[in-house]
Amino acid sequence: MALTLFPIAAHGQDMVRLGKDDIREILTGYHDVPSANYWARLEPESARGALMELSSDPGELVHIRTRATLALANFSDSRVEQYLLATIGREDREYVRAAAVTAYSRAAGEAALGELEKAMVDKDSLVQRAAIKSLGAMGGERSRGILEKSLETEKNPATRDLLKKSLAKASRR
Repeated sequence: MALTLFPIAAHGQDMVRLGKDDIREILTGYHDVPSANYWARLEPESARGALMELSSDPGELVHIRTRATLALANFSDSRVEQYLLATIGREDREYVRAAAVTAYSRAAGEAALGELEKAMVDKDSLVQRAAIKSLGAMGGERSRGILEKSLETEKNPATRDLLKKSLAKASRR
């Protein structure tokens, strides 16, 4: 199936409008979610809407839902941030919830710190790991403090190792 591309002019650059089926096809690939440069070429409103629709569809394949959720960080606005927060709180699939934690941290920046701290004690280890990695990627004094506090009490050796790696990464930022 060929992608249907609709060039449109916006903000002095040519942008492309893709439909939900086109974006689903992009997300089904064997490779990672396309880079921020790829998403920047798409018309934001239609891409944001299609990604939210794919992310929230319980009938959609979980890897499509996860990739759509991650891609939403490239179209951040208050609606996306609220959507991601709601997904963290209500989603049953841990892969989608972990992706929402990662995307929310990228979209909201330091405003996500409280949510990341909560996610570090989530019942699902994938969600916990996403929060730990996000704090490491974010860096900064507050992120380091959250990671250090967790390291003091964490008993699981694998989680302790990830905390140490994320703390080292956060310290370099």
